Formats: sequence, C-alpha cells, structure tokens
Amino acid sequence: MDQDKVLKIALEQSAIGTASLIYFMQMWLAYLFGDYQLASKMAELSRNLGELYPSRFEVVNHAFYDGLTSLILARKTKRKKWNILAENAIDKMKNWAEEGACACQHKLALLNAELAFSTERYDEAKLGYDTAIVMAGESGFIQDQALACERAAVFHLDHFGESLANHYSDQAHNYYLEWGALNKADQIRRRQVTRLITRVV
Repeated sequence: MDQDKVLKIALEQSAIGTASLIYFMQMWLAYLFGDYQLASKMAELSRNLGELYPSRFEVVNHAFYDGLTSLILARKTKRKKWNILAENAIDKMKNWAEEGACACQHKLALLNAELAFSTERYDEAKLGYDTAIVMAGESGFIQDQALACERAAVFHLDHFGESLANHYSDQAHNYYLEWGALNKADQIRRRQVTRLITRVV
C-alpha cells in the first residue's frame, strides 16, 4: 500500500478519520524508530482521534505514544509544553486504568516510569520499568513488553551502567523478534554493537 497516496486521497475527499489513523500510525513508527520530532508532529495531526473514534484501540495508543514522546522531548528540551502534553496523556491513561481497561495498566506503569526518569526519581523509575515489563507480559502485549525493556535499557545505560542496559536490550530484542518486528529487533542489536565498538575504540 502506498501510504502517501492513501493519505492524499483521504485529504482530498475530506476523510478526516482515515487521515487521522494514518497520522497515528506514522506517529507510532516514528516513535519506535527514534524520530521524536516527527512523532510529535504526527501526534498533533492525529489528536482528534478521540473525537472521531472515542472507543477505539487507537485512541488509547495515541495517548500512550503521545505521552512517551512528550516525556522524551521534555527531558531533552526542558520545555514546559512537553510536560503539559505528557501530564495530559498520563491523566487519560490513569482514568482508563481506573475504569478497568486491561490494556492500560501496563501502559500507565511505563508512562510513570518515564516520568520518574524525567524528574530524576531513579529508584522509582527502576521499579516502574520492571513493573511495566511484567504487567505487559501478563496482559499478552508483547510489543509493549519489548518497548518497556527498550526504555529500561536506555534508563540503565544513563544511570546504572552498561551491563544492566545490555540485559534489557537483549530482552527487548527477543520480544521484538517474537512480535515479528524484525527491523526494530535489528535496530536494537545495531545499537548494542555500536556501543561495544565505541567502548573498544
């Protein structure tokens, strides 16, 4: 499928719902492959998903990836805008989790872990990542289990050393493979090799 062609047709025909879903998928992929500026742009373009499809799976995932993207950009840029967007996403996820939505508990745990990372509450973050990994596995969301491992690896590389980071990277790699995301698994492995080469050189 030619994504750009479908998007062009959707916009020409004022099929706003279809366009928003395409923007959402682009946000998801941009986040997964580390293009956080593009992810934030696509998040903004698809922010009307909740109005168009209030009960759709994509609405929950939009808030999830919008929050994760905003937390990374808040940490990188120190701009208040990203903190506000992250807080809004966390509040939405908290409400859904309290309503008993099973797909939200582990997502909330990961968002809270990333928030703790951003606000330098490192012990809380460490526990939060492990909680998110376990909960995602128990709920059968292997893609989110992989993501939680990946984010835990980034956190541990920054604060607790390469050995633990490699442990979580290995887990992320294996879960992404199990999910069928071969390119993403390759990206994880390439990062590990790059770190090793840099250390040796």
